[in-house]
Amino acid sequence: MKYSSGLCTVLLLFCLCAQGQEDRYIMTVQGKLAVGEMGKTLVHEHIVTNFEGTVTPNQSFTDQTLAIKTIVPYLNQLKALGYNTLFECTPSYIGKNVRLLQKLSELSGIHIVTNTGYYAAVDKKYLPERVQDESVSSLAALWHNEWEEGIAGTGIRPGFIK
Repeated sequence: MKYSSGLCTVLLLFCLCAQGQEDRYIMTVQGKLAVGEMGKTLVHEHIVTNFEGTVTPNQSFTDQTLAIKTIVPYLNQLKALGYNTLFECTPSYIGKNVRLLQKLSELSGIHIVTNTGYYAAVDKKYLPERVQDESVSSLAALWHNEWEEGIAGTGIRPGFIK
């Protein structure tokens, strides 16, 4: 499969319901959030990233308590500065951990929006090998399934495609 730089473009998946503006929402790691509740938002952040590459799509941490203890104070500072929401753009295979993001969101009160998709930069170094042989429809089906069922069986749904 051929990739272009356009594949890495971030596309927001807002639900635009027929009833009107009051029904629009964005999907966060804790579920639906009314667009009007997003408030001051950081649009491209990376809380935890692992550029070593990995064979697993979602990073596990041997000491998640240390990650939480280290990261929550920074999120609390963001909250104190008036930020309500951030888009966490770390994709699968370079450190995304949606359960950690959900816990950080719960502890800090910051709404975190995660993604589905892959990172094809750096000569495709961070793409899983199997992607080269996948069709556009199979990739779309995978990402659609993450929207419907949640990422890696967690029930945590993405809010955008990377």
